[in-house]
Amino acid sequence: AGWQVLRAPGATARLRWRGSAEILLAAALPTLLLAALAAATGQLEAVWRRYILQNVVYVGTSEVASVGEALGTMWRNAQEDGRFPLLLGTIVAGLLAATVYFLWHRMRPSALLVAAAAVTMTAVAAVVAPRREFLHYVLLLPVPLTLCFGAALGGWWNCLETARARLLLAGFGLAAGLLPMVTRGLQPAPSVFGGFVHHWKYPRSSAATVLHALAGRDDTLGVWGWACHLHVESGLPQATRDGNTLWSMQDNPQQAYHRADYLADLRHSAPAVFVDAVGLGAFVFQDRARHAHESFPELADYIRQNYTLVVDLVDARIYARNRLDILRNLSSARLWQLVGQGRPREFSPPSSTVDRLQLRVID
Repeated sequence: AGWQVLRAPGATARLRWRGSAEILLAAALPTLLLAALAAATGQLEAVWRRYILQNVVYVGTSEVASVGEALGTMWRNAQEDGRFPLLLGTIVAGLLAATVYFLWHRMRPSALLVAAAAVTMTAVAAVVAPRREFLHYVLLLPVPLTLCFGAALGGWWNCLETARARLLLAGFGLAAGLLPMVTRGLQPAPSVFGGFVHHWKYPRSSAATVLHALAGRDDTLGVWGWACHLHVESGLPQATRDGNTLWSMQDNPQQAYHRADYLADLRHSAPAVFVDAVGLGAFVFQDRARHAHESFPELADYIRQNYTLVVDLVDARIYARNRLDILRNLSSARLWQLVGQGRPREFSPPSSTVDRLQLRVID
């Protein structure tokens, strides 16, 4: 936009430079406001470490050897329902056809098309750079691809002289938009919908049922691991700023920073209940020898001194703050009644594990 203002005909050089500077200032204004807010609240280090430096660390800690390997896995994931390949295919076909038309008629692309192509390439780089196969990364592409597609078809449309030619082009654009939606409609419901029904019928897991019984409405919950759902199911807000402790558990250059923040938040909040969500059947982190809270010695000392193990559910260990009133009246029978009221497990531990689990319930 600044470049277009600089090239605007009929204006003095002073006005063009002033208009361009105003546009650049307007573009920078949200960032400047957020930076000022972070500085005023003493959060500049957190902004730098968590939103900038940690993303650089994230890109540098990929376990995938090459971009090609990551893209191959991502493409296989995309083929499960086919919508993204169809969207990408129709847009690429339209862009190639428009490019051939422009070259054939020796037309220069519009400034909008060039800008849209630049934004699209930036989005592609953001998808590729982390070398991760997760399909939600491609959500960075539909908006710039649509802008690019629209700019190309718009330039093509303006060059067509007959109504029939424009009708054919409009039909292609309509088909390109409808094809992914029609494909989705012809397929069965995604498997995750069955999970929605199951969770609606049983809104709390066994862990969340126990947590809800242990803690009061004004209490908080500390979680070590990746179990954000426990906050939702138990109704207990976070005791720490991190929704999961991924970067405190995995080796990375900022691990010490994240661990210090986590422990400081936990000490400040002193939550009524604490969950170590590491174990067989847990999300992502299942190896207690490597990732349980005992792998962080200072945290292990704090939990050992201030909390009592209530129950080990194999995929999670639940602790309650020492001298919590409800612990005095919580019998093993009542505890197992609460466990039984929870959502049936999608993961069934081996019977030998269940036997050991029963022995770990507090008396």
